[in-house]
Amino acid sequence: MNLQELFYKKLLESHGFHNWVRKIHARINRIPYVPIQGHHQHSSEYVPTMFHKVNAFRVLFQREFARSVGFRR
Repeated sequence: MNLQELFYKKLLESHGFHNWVRKIHARINRIPYVPIQGHHQHSSEYVPTMFHKVNAFRVLFQREFARSVGFRR
């Protein structure tokens, strides 16, 4: 594991980072911000569903196809 991966993992596991992202999201979408207290899910506990996997594959396939054909987004 290199230093970049270590920092990335620490950032994703940081409760403060997730609260900051939620605060920015609430501000942009003009919804009330309610900080989460208590249990939060770690990135290592996340198990994607089949829908998540298929959707991620679809998005990546479209990007790669557009890039290989020469379309710009």
